[in-house]
Amino acid sequence: QDDACKDSQEPFKSYASDLPDVKVVKAPLGDESMTADTLKSLLGGDSFEYVWDNASKGPVGAGKAVCDCAKEWGVKMFTYVSSAGMYQPDASTTFPMAETTPIK
Repeated sequence: QDDACKDSQEPFKSYASDLPDVKVVKAPLGDESMTADTLKSLLGGDSFEYVWDNASKGPVGAGKAVCDCAKEWGVKMFTYVSSAGMYQPDASTTFPMAETTPIK
């Protein structure tokens, strides 16, 4: 989960009750300088069998780090879901993008 999420708002505040057996990890997913080693450090050495990525904007930074880690771990399933490609951010856009960001 992007560490920019607001834990007091849905859906984030319901993660613990709705997903009791799922470990949700927060990381600066907008960080284009992140590497696999940085991500592994944030995870405290944990590895995972299932990876759900709905934040990456492409194969750079955190997006590439997630992919590299998943490959190294030999995950059973890697799911990538993103609507980010439909938006047209500009220099003033803050991330995570709001659904009011202009679309292409």
